[in-house]
Amino acid sequence: KFGVKYPVVLDNDFSTWRAYKNQYWPRKYLIDIDGFIAYDHIGEGAYDITEAKIQELLLERKQVLATQDVISSDMSNPDGVKIVDPNEPRSPETYFGALRNSNFGNGQSRVVGVQNLTAPENLEPNQLYLEGSWNITEENAERQYRIATKLIRTLNMLIAASFFYIGYGTIQTSLNKGDGLGTYFLPIFITAILGTIGIYMYSALKKKSPTLDKQT
Repeated sequence: KFGVKYPVVLDNDFSTWRAYKNQYWPRKYLIDIDGFIAYDHIGEGAYDITEAKIQELLLERKQVLATQDVISSDMSNPDGVKIVDPNEPRSPETYFGALRNSNFGNGQSRVVGVQNLTAPENLEPNQLYLEGSWNITEENAERQYRIATKLIRTLNMLIAASFFYIGYGTIQTSLNKGDGLGTYFLPIFITAILGTIGIYMYSALKKKSPTLDKQT
């Protein structure tokens, strides 16, 4: 779909991250043909050194496998790439978790727990601002009203079920007593109305319910 023709590894559960005992991002590992770590670099930069090491490992692979691959010894220089001026102002990486949220503009940075935040009138550049009640964990921030929404949804479902159960029980009692249609028509009508209201409330809340706001 996106024209990516090489394998892309996903590590959503951090199993590879933890297996390497990694504590940095970004971090580059180069693995040789025998499966050993041949190069390890922490952070940005050193791109020329990294590329030279890649070429060295590709050459080693060529020799071991006796292939006819052509391994370039030049530095890559892709077309259409803009050279970034390090003196130009740039926005830093944004982290919501307490471990790295040093740019938290309107809250307590590096503090775990719930914070009630109000957005200021004037926003400073390159600062993180949140509004409302947020639970700040070490790795992310989670909006608090999601839990309340789940409780309200559950309550509405229970109310609708209760209305149905009460109405059904009333009808059954009337039938068992041999009462006529007029006796249990009212419970049927009331149950239908209340059940419809409950279902409508649940549907409306489901459409407008806030989503979990989580960023890392």
